[in-house]
Amino acid sequence: ILRIDGVGTVQDSWLHDPNGVGSAQHNDVIQSTNAKYIRILHNRLENQHTQTSCILLKADIGSISDVVVDSNLMNGGGYSFYWYDANYKITNGKVTNNKFMRASGGGFWPKGGYYGTQAFSASTMPQWSNNTWNDNGQQISP
Repeated sequence: ILRIDGVGTVQDSWLHDPNGVGSAQHNDVIQSTNAKYIRILHNRLENQHTQTSCILLKADIGSISDVVVDSNLMNGGGYSFYWYDANYKITNGKVTNNKFMRASGGGFWPKGGYYGTQAFSASTMPQWSNNTWNDNGQQISP
């Protein structure tokens, strides 16, 4: 698990095989619950588990804002990408030019993540554009 609180950039990395500890495992490759500047750029993110994600952005401990998730390759998780309000709000995000793997193209699950590519539960949605399946380039709608 890589955690970003406050300010953080993750770029040009291959992050894989997350392993939570104990009975309440939370297997996120990248996680933030409180940040004011996040850049997740040009990474390969792989989670072979059905729980939880390649990227989890959930405003649990504080607000999250000024987020750019661009040009990543995501494979697996329950959902590959989460964008969630919780006790606080998540705002001002761009999720662009990412590719999602699925079983037909060498990924872990038929739908990208076990349940799908993304889960949104927030009053302000991120800008979502040019996010595609890695195997055929088809656009993925938010």
